[in-house]
Amino acid sequence: MSNLPPLRALQVFEAVGRYVSIAEAARRLAISPAAVSQQMKLLEDSLDLRLIEKDGRKIRLTQAGEKYHESCSKAFENLRVASAEAKCVKNENRLKISALPSLLSTWLCPLADDWHRQNPTLNMHLDGSHAEPSPGHNEVDFRITYSDRAREAENSAELFRDCVLPVCSPALLTAKMSLKKPEDILQYPLLSIDWLPKFSSPPSWQDWFKYQGVENCNINDSYRSYSLSAMAIQAAIDGQGFVLAQYAMVGRDLEKGRLIAPFLSPLSLPSSYYLTWSNPVFNSAHCRRFHRWIISQGKNQSVATQALFAASR
Repeated sequence: MSNLPPLRALQVFEAVGRYVSIAEAARRLAISPAAVSQQMKLLEDSLDLRLIEKDGRKIRLTQAGEKYHESCSKAFENLRVASAEAKCVKNENRLKISALPSLLSTWLCPLADDWHRQNPTLNMHLDGSHAEPSPGHNEVDFRITYSDRAREAENSAELFRDCVLPVCSPALLTAKMSLKKPEDILQYPLLSIDWLPKFSSPPSWQDWFKYQGVENCNINDSYRSYSLSAMAIQAAIDGQGFVLAQYAMVGRDLEKGRLIAPFLSPLSLPSSYYLTWSNPVFNSAHCRRFHRWIISQGKNQSVATQALFAASR
């Protein structure tokens, strides 16, 4: 016979100690406060020990309760890690990648064929989301995100730092409005990208014209603003105006002639794109392979961006 208290009572106590509230523990566990109190009494009777006591209208852990809760918390965390590792083994043929929507659709998705040619038996699930995975959770294998805040993740690696340059559809340009100098772009509609409040926005038209030494000009950069870079790029492909687009997102469109860049004058983004992941991910061989592959893709993008800057000099 095991001399351990009931597992359900331990689970309830772990929640009560974490939130120091009967009501909040009940809400998190989706049970009634009365059920929480009942499980707490069962645990205290089993241990013959007082674990919580009233403090006015609130509760607090007793000294013995605090010490016991510390051990319980570690035990449940070990169980969570073990469960995550077990899921990794179960899903050994499945890879889940979360990435910012525009980067996913314009940069990663076109590269997916290369990955699948090398790994034909693996299933890949691509999730476009602005939401960052919760720390310690394993709902995704890898996350591709933007900004130096990614360094705060359990594990992170810089993929590449992108740049922006003005692009448009060839159909937009007319013989009547020739482009000889950067300010000539002002003859056309300017499509803007604004990521706020989720992230700091990429360089604006104001920033780019200032970088070109164009001062004191009438820049209507609020003509049409998009929260997703991919939407602004598609509008430019459709001939609706110039967009200050990220090179990683329009490289293929430039190669295929869907977009043109009249002025090779790139301007770097203030931050880089990062890959993040949690420790258990590397228990899977296919995740280790994907890590090596995606890092190499990031290096390829960095080389292409450096070449663009070299060509602009």
